[in-house]
Amino acid sequence: TLDRSEAVKKYILARANGICEYSGEAGPFISKDTGTPFLEVHHIKRLSDNGLDHPVNCAAISPNVHREIHSGVNGELINQRLIEIIRDKENGI
Repeated sequence: TLDRSEAVKKYILARANGICEYSGEAGPFISKDTGTPFLEVHHIKRLSDNGLDHPVNCAAISPNVHREIHSGVNGELINQRLIEIIRDKENGI
């Protein structure tokens, strides 16, 4: 398996603060592990495609958005928008 940094994951979830970084909506339920709105960390460019395990390549998104990226017809469009959203967040815009 490809290495995923726990520190990066924690940073991404903290940056999102319970809000999907794509939809702007709160995670759909409260996680029993953390007590916070549940979000999944998504690598915009997959690690298997030489994507970085770095905050500029990761987004905290709802499970539905995550599934749509990987299985829906608009997945690539969502990923392209996430690139812009995360770039702006990391640049403080």
